[in-house]
Amino acid sequence: MEDRPSVDNLRVRVALTLTIVLCFGAAGGAQERSEHNGTSSKKVTVEGGADMVSTFVWRGIYCAPASIQPGVTVTAGTFGFEAWGTTPFAGNGAKEVDLSLYFETGGFRVGVTDYWWPGEESFRYFCYKKEVTDHLFEGSLSYTLPFEKFPLTISWNTLFYGSDFKENGKRNYSSYIELNYPFMVMGVDMGLSAGALPWASPLLMPNDRNGFSICNLMISAAKELPITDKFSLPLFTQLIFNPTLGDAFFIFGLSLRFN
Repeated sequence: MEDRPSVDNLRVRVALTLTIVLCFGAAGGAQERSEHNGTSSKKVTVEGGADMVSTFVWRGIYCAPASIQPGVTVTAGTFGFEAWGTTPFAGNGAKEVDLSLYFETGGFRVGVTDYWWPGEESFRYFCYKKEVTDHLFEGSLSYTLPFEKFPLTISWNTLFYGSDFKENGKRNYSSYIELNYPFMVMGVDMGLSAGALPWASPLLMPNDRNGFSICNLMISAAKELPITDKFSLPLFTQLIFNPTLGDAFFIFGLSLRFN
């Protein structure tokens, strides 16, 4: 039986992590530059930070206990690059590193994401052979309606490379569709989301369903808590239901950002 970290050790890890992230956010500052070529200009921006969540849930599916999730986004005009990761505070091996490229225009967003989540001690990040790779590549397309009072976003995401196969050995093309609607109530940023798998996807959610299944119903709330005149702490909560698995989650999180 593996040794579990004591409560005191876990508290020390959390305290150290908070200290490191706070220092990183304070020292990072903002980075922005403009490149001019004749009459045209390209603006490059860098944003980053980290979220700390009480439970890591992805698309209505439990992934890990309390975790820290750093991320950085670089944008140049309508193009962007994102790096995102997650590691649980308890250090139980559920590590993930994801890289994304995307293009945005006229309410549309087209992107490709490289997921890597085999955990600690896999030591296979640079293996991309389709039969044995731990990477999963996903193509995404989303569109936000051009209505200020009804900014509904519709997205479709499909895995097209990696270990996502049917029992007969053919590629499954596991997919996820989602509707997302943001709104505000009394100064609190709210959101409603509904997500589903259009066909069976054993890799994403093992179950005996052979067709369409709703896996993610979420209501979220976010608010910045003023700490000083120049610093505030963004807090958020998420209430999530997975009707297919009969599961539910109530998540608390905080964010630290620089831009």
